[in-house]
Amino acid sequence: MLISCLLGIFVVTSSQTIFTSADCTISSYPPDRRVQGSNLAVKARILDKTETSAELWIQHIYKGGEKLAILTALPEHLAFQDISDRHVQLNVSLEGDCPILKPTNKDQVYIFLLERKSGRLFIEPNPGSIIPFSEDLERKILKQLGWSNWSEWGQCSASCAGGEQYRQRHCRSTECKGSYSEVRYCNMFPCQGLQDLLNLNKEQYFKPSRRFFKSIPGKSKGIHFKLSSYLLYPMKEAFETPFPREFSLFINFKVYSNSKGILLSLTNPEDKENYLSLEFLQGDSESGAQLQMVQATQAGQKKIGIPITVPLNEWSYLAISVDANDKMKFYYNCKWVTTLTSRLNIHKENIGTTNETRKLQVGEHPDVAIGYLFQGDIEQILVSEYPEDVSELCSLPKPYIPKSKETKDEKQKPVDNTNRFEDQEEGSGYSGQSDEEYEGSGSEPSHNSDQILLEWSSWSTCSASCGPHATQTRISRCQDSARMMECIQSGMERRVIRSCQLAPCPSSPFESSHITSEDMENFRNKFKPTEIETSTNKEHIMKKKLWGM
Repeated sequence: MLISCLLGIFVVTSSQTIFTSADCTISSYPPDRRVQGSNLAVKARILDKTETSAELWIQHIYKGGEKLAILTALPEHLAFQDISDRHVQLNVSLEGDCPILKPTNKDQVYIFLLERKSGRLFIEPNPGSIIPFSEDLERKILKQLGWSNWSEWGQCSASCAGGEQYRQRHCRSTECKGSYSEVRYCNMFPCQGLQDLLNLNKEQYFKPSRRFFKSIPGKSKGIHFKLSSYLLYPMKEAFETPFPREFSLFINFKVYSNSKGILLSLTNPEDKENYLSLEFLQGDSESGAQLQMVQATQAGQKKIGIPITVPLNEWSYLAISVDANDKMKFYYNCKWVTTLTSRLNIHKENIGTTNETRKLQVGEHPDVAIGYLFQGDIEQILVSEYPEDVSELCSLPKPYIPKSKETKDEKQKPVDNTNRFEDQEEGSGYSGQSDEEYEGSGSEPSHNSDQILLEWSSWSTCSASCGPHATQTRISRCQDSARMMECIQSGMERRVIRSCQLAPCPSSPFESSHITSEDMENFRNKFKPTEIETSTNKEHIMKKKLWGM
């Protein structure tokens, strides 16, 4: 077994092999009941496969976590939670006839039912041992295992520079495996260059009027939108700063009805036919809402389908970035979804669909529309001028450690082996990792095709020429390889910060003349009236002493 650590993410590659020993056809027995009756059940993604083998990336362990922890050297406290960021991998042998696994999609997630014999893992001999995963199925599985549904995530404790949010659940049976509460980092992007598109103070921006808008219960910020209410304002007038050419967009929202509403639209005021819009598609109310990004120009229109289904009446966390090369990344609920380039199908009415490269731009000062024909809640819409911050909206959840297990002076922190905030500079929101932590992760990637290729930029110049608060940053990017998507999905593209450790800034010449409480006391003693001074000549005597008369 080989265990290594790359940028705080544990890569655990096990030599254990899973052998198929029976038919894998789907059983008529309900899949959630099959998981409940199994000894070891995991959620996994197929990273690679051949005719005889496949490599699984374990995402979550539902049952048998203690056994799998022993086999993979996974810390036991992480055995029953989302571990997709830890790269726990198992090599799977496809010996025998398994009609379900052979045609599987690498992007599809499955639930595997396993059993252990003679120190090895086998797929259960019962039919239906490989089950296509869905969020609804996972909720049913957790219910079968005794858990209630998770509560909604609470409000993030910070709007930028890094905060925390929590959620809870309770056990409905005599014993449940896993944690009762979880915590995750949120809004980890820097405050510098951040624009809050909901932070408006003029009545005319609220359509038809401000009285149509309500606050969100349980939230200190955000807006509840009705079908008849929306926001409309010129960017230049509202913020006096241009909309960035490269950006990350962070939106927390909850949709109540399945409509064709617009979540956000940016329109070039000088050319109304040039706009960029994030829209809902009419869909099945049971499956949830669908999202697409639409860019329109005078030459035509291009639509970018976002491969997610937004559940109704649940909070969703969406992050989108556009870089200088018009590469777009989409993250949903803290996980990478897809990466697209600017070469997309554009529909022109006169010549049909063509393949062209178009710039994603709407001018520096677009008109902004939010919530048009949208019914639901929007907690935040933030724009960062750094596209590499797209993965910083939220992290994967970790078990919450009760404060009773800490010392009184120790600040409560979640279990997080990525060390995102360890040794950070106060208020920075980035991890202040030292050079030693990056040793071997420089800009010269390995050329082994089986490895993840990661490239780091050079450190930026310090944000100041002196003082303890000067910092510098650098960015990691996943390189083109067979495992590039795996690299992106793992959140390995990130921005990190460190202190420049510069000398203190020179003292100001005015600092020595600052009046302290000691100076004031000396002043009072110097001009304290003597016994022979009367109330009538007291002021005259003090003036003479003050001016040396």
